[in-house]
Amino acid sequence: MKKRFYPLVVILFTATMLFFLSFTVMSVSLADESYNPVLTPIITLEDTVRDFSQVGYTPKAEINIEELRVSIQYVAIRKSDSAPVSFPIKDAGEYYIRAFLPATKKYNETETIATLIINPIEAHIVVDYHKEKYNGIANPPKWRIEPEWASDYINISESYYEMEDEDSADFRPTDVPKNLGFYYVLLSPYNMNGNFICNQKTFIYEIGVDKGEKLPEDEAKSSVPSSFKCEMEELKVVYNGDEVKMPYKAYPQIANYKIEYKNVDYTGASGEFTTKAPTEPGEYHVRATLLGQPISESILIIEKITPSFKIETAEYEYTPLGIIPKVTSILPNNIKYTVSAYLVNDSNVAGSKPVQIPIKEAGRYLIIVNPTDLAHYNSVFTSEYITIKQAIPRIYSTDQDFIYDGLSKTPSYTVNPDWAEANITYYMIDELGSVIEALGNKPPIYIGNYYAIITVDETPNVAKADFQIKMSITSVKAESMDESKANFVWLGNMKMSSVFLLIGLPLILIAGILVFITRTQKSK
Repeated sequence: MKKRFYPLVVILFTATMLFFLSFTVMSVSLADESYNPVLTPIITLEDTVRDFSQVGYTPKAEINIEELRVSIQYVAIRKSDSAPVSFPIKDAGEYYIRAFLPATKKYNETETIATLIINPIEAHIVVDYHKEKYNGIANPPKWRIEPEWASDYINISESYYEMEDEDSADFRPTDVPKNLGFYYVLLSPYNMNGNFICNQKTFIYEIGVDKGEKLPEDEAKSSVPSSFKCEMEELKVVYNGDEVKMPYKAYPQIANYKIEYKNVDYTGASGEFTTKAPTEPGEYHVRATLLGQPISESILIIEKITPSFKIETAEYEYTPLGIIPKVTSILPNNIKYTVSAYLVNDSNVAGSKPVQIPIKEAGRYLIIVNPTDLAHYNSVFTSEYITIKQAIPRIYSTDQDFIYDGLSKTPSYTVNPDWAEANITYYMIDELGSVIEALGNKPPIYIGNYYAIITVDETPNVAKADFQIKMSITSVKAESMDESKANFVWLGNMKMSSVFLLIGLPLILIAGILVFITRTQKSK
């Protein structure tokens, strides 16, 4: 029986594995002393919008590793000119803020970029009293700035104008109010560096025998006091191409009122206010402002011109060149216009599709005239009817004789108007004028008598017309004797009676006369 060594093998294998495992663990343990993985921190900086303040703005980013918070660095770039700025940021504007950590052995470099917007704040020039008591010395109005700390940033220039009364248009510049009376005062802020929105302030200041009452808060802060007025009435004018300035009455007249216009289209949408007076037709909202503050509003309407036209009612005769309706522009006399024509049917209803002008078909037409420039002129659709009648042709010709020569014969004729086309129908006739044979439109060739009927056929544009002449084709054409042959008497074809009359009778008369003369002489 053989011995079994299985338990010993297992023990040896286990011991070997434990040895290697212990070596590996020791190696890893030794390696851990130098192992240093690199991490990337996460920085967070939110976009920020805030108002201008005295303390300015200093960014503060968040980071996921607290120990690195104090190591965060910041850079600010002004967006308008890409210039770096220092912290705290104290001017209104838009900035890019970069928060970052440089790379180290333990951490990767990391950064984030955010936007900072610092808005200007509103400041007011406050005047609590418009009236101060006369004291015999320089006595300017007292004013202050709200918020009070804004006075460290805002400078105010003071302008004074002496007035005859509260509504006076006449004024005299003065340095500082002193005497009893009224003064126009203009306080203008400057050097605000875009950090404040502060309007000029204007008011009527009075130095009187006593001090005036304290103003309500809204009146004390208002850039323009409620006593300032600018009266405008709704105005309608007709377009003429010139600027239309809204008339107004302002109190006090010394104030520098600004009249602004804004166009409103047919949908109610409006544009922006502008100081340029309008010229084009339309509806405009008008406002008067002083120091940017609306004082009053009104409406200005520039109406389109309503033109007047005259269409001549006439009957025209058709021509292939077409008919142009006669239109006259009455008011104004130089306006451009369009003319439309619509064919009227037998039921006196005009078609919906216009026909071309010049009109080249006979018929009855509805003529409509409208101005071309509808931006400046109202549509008026002046209308009238005209009639284009059929052209009436006239044919001119005479009876005509021809000598037979074996060729077909066509008569000469004229047609008025000359554009009218005519055709000819031929008939052979006997000596009494009765038709023997109809030849159609084939011209005759042989000896005989014929009728030629010249015809213009009727069309929608041309009336029917015809004219009949007689044509004769003979073998010989009679010729009149010329002057050289008139001195000769040809007897070859004459009858004896004719010869006796021409020769014998004169000889007998001459013989009788001679006998008479002879006997008379003998009797003496």
